[in-house]
Amino acid sequence: MSRGRFGGSTPYLTDGVPVLSVGSHRNPRDGACFMEYAGYLAGEPWSDHPRCTHPLLAHLARAVNDRTSDAGRGALAPMIPSVIGLTSDDPAVHPRLVARVVRTALPLVARQDQMVLAVALIRAQQMIAELEDGSDDSSRRVLDESPLATGWVASFLRRRARPRLATYLRRAAPNSISAATYAASETTHAAPDDLLRQMLANGIETLTQLTPERSAAPTSVASTQ
Repeated sequence: MSRGRFGGSTPYLTDGVPVLSVGSHRNPRDGACFMEYAGYLAGEPWSDHPRCTHPLLAHLARAVNDRTSDAGRGALAPMIPSVIGLTSDDPAVHPRLVARVVRTALPLVARQDQMVLAVALIRAQQMIAELEDGSDDSSRRVLDESPLATGWVASFLRRRARPRLATYLRRAAPNSISAATYAASETTHAAPDDLLRQMLANGIETLTQLTPERSAAPTSVASTQ
């Protein structure tokens, strides 16, 4: 354990790379998850809900961190600095992020999970169209490739009222991310760790595109040494 640039002890490092672990931790001596380390690098008080990252992207990062195996979690560490400064007050960020993450997972998860994710994807597309006052067909190919799931979803959604924006932002969007990461962790059609890591990478890319004036972020986790 080494002394940190913000005082106290840094989370455990191996060759300058943090050793990530599951869940939240009371202090750096107990270890760190992805978002705790991001907040640490940003100079914030110790927390797995730092202000330096959009809440939904942070939710994705925590879920990926916890769903990834112990053997594969270390591969997430180089991505930590890239989430710092990715914040936005635009509500359209939520469905955009959900759509990108769910599109990544949906073709590779079990059929029963495809139905759940198809609901999440169509709801996200509806919310994008409502918030941006136009149609968005970016998910059409993925949906077309899952005809059994989308056929059931169309019937299901006709019986359900569309959630209000506040409800979508507070509950539906995080629940969609949770469902996608769970489904990815259980898939037998791909390497779960690789799929989870790709979902996080795509989520970061989406927020980067939607955050044109991000705050400066550390360029390397090794800079904490």
